[in-house]
Amino acid sequence: MRKAEVALPIQTVAQWGERTKSTDKKFLVVSLGGTMVSHPRPKDKKLEPHPEPLKLFRQFTTIHTIANLDFRLVANVDSTNMKSTYWMDTAQVIAEEQDNYDGFLVTHGTDTMAHTASALRFLLGENLRTPVVLTGSQLRIGAGDKSDARANLGNSIETLIAARNEEINEVMIVFGHRILRGNRAVKVSELDFNAFDSPAYPDLTRLNARDVNFRRSPFVSRVNLARYAANSLLPQVEITDGFAATPLEIAMNPDFKVTQGLIDDFMRREYTAIVMKSFGAGNIPDSIIPAIKELSDLGVPVLIGASHPGAGMNSEYAVGAEPIDAGAVSTGNMMIHTALIKLRILLNRGYSLDRIRREMQISYYGEVG
Repeated sequence: MRKAEVALPIQTVAQWGERTKSTDKKFLVVSLGGTMVSHPRPKDKKLEPHPEPLKLFRQFTTIHTIANLDFRLVANVDSTNMKSTYWMDTAQVIAEEQDNYDGFLVTHGTDTMAHTASALRFLLGENLRTPVVLTGSQLRIGAGDKSDARANLGNSIETLIAARNEEINEVMIVFGHRILRGNRAVKVSELDFNAFDSPAYPDLTRLNARDVNFRRSPFVSRVNLARYAANSLLPQVEITDGFAATPLEIAMNPDFKVTQGLIDDFMRREYTAIVMKSFGAGNIPDSIIPAIKELSDLGVPVLIGASHPGAGMNSEYAVGAEPIDAGAVSTGNMMIHTALIKLRILLNRGYSLDRIRREMQISYYGEVG
C-alpha cells in the first residue's frame, strides 16, 4: 500500500524530508510586474503594466497542468522602477509562506531581475529551504505564440519541481534554456531569448527536451538539516537585514576626475560610499588614486568593480594594484550590481570600512569566488 503523502503546511524536519518525495508539488507565483504582464497603453501603444496581471496568469491554462499554483501580487511595475521596498516585501512573503509551499516563482521584468535575485538571496539567509526562481519574458503574454512567456513559465515550474525534489535552496534565474545562480547572473541582451548570462560561474544545470536534472550538478546549494532532530521544528527565515541608501556609482572615462566638491559631499555625508566601475579588470587612472586614498582615510568605502562582467580583479597591472593599495575595496569576481547590493546591506549593519573590506571577500551565498 502506498504511503500517504505529507500535506502542506509542514512544520518539522521529518515532515520536510517526507514532503520531498511528494508528486503533488505546490508553488506560489509572486508577481512583480514586467514585460510578461504588460499591455499597450491606449494613447500611444507603448507598453505599461497590465491593470490585472494575475488574471493573465490564471488564463494561462497550460502552466496549471504542471503543478498546483497560487498567485500573489506584490508589485506591478516596469522593472526599471524596482525599489528595495519591493525586495523586502517579496522576501517577507517567502519567509512567511515557506511552510505552505514547495517553492516560489517570482515573475519580474528583465532590466533589474538580476538585482532582485541577488537581493533576495542575501535577505532570505541561511534558513531558506525551498527553491526560488525568477523569470520573465522578452515579449508579453499578449503577444501570443511569438512570446517566450509560455516557455519561460513552464521551464521555471519544471525547474522548481526538480530543485525541490533534490532539496536545493538556490535563488535562480530561469530564462531561455539557461538555469543560473541568481546572484551570478547579468542581463546581456534586449532581444535574445537567452537574455541572461553567468560569466563567472557555471550554469547550475541545463534545460533539455527530456527534463531538468540537478542530480549530477556540483554547482548547486542544497539544504542541510542534518544538525536537527527529526521531530525538531523547522528553522524559520527571519528578515533582519535592510538596505542603506544607494552609494554613488561612477563609470570610468578618459579625463574623469574626482573633484574636491565631490569629496566635500562625502565629508558632509551626502553619500556613504562610492562604487567605481573600472576600465578592464579593476584598472583605475593614476589621477584618481589620491582621491581614493583621501576618501578611504575618511572611512568612506570605495569599491572597485570590473567593467566586464565576471572578469574579476587583476593586479597584474600597476593601474589595478594601486587603487587597492590606496585603500579601495576589491569586489573580486562579483557582478557589480551584486557587490553594490551587498555593500548596502553591510552599510546598513553599521560595519566599518575595515570590516566591509573583509566581508566583501567572503562568500555568503556563492556570490563571489
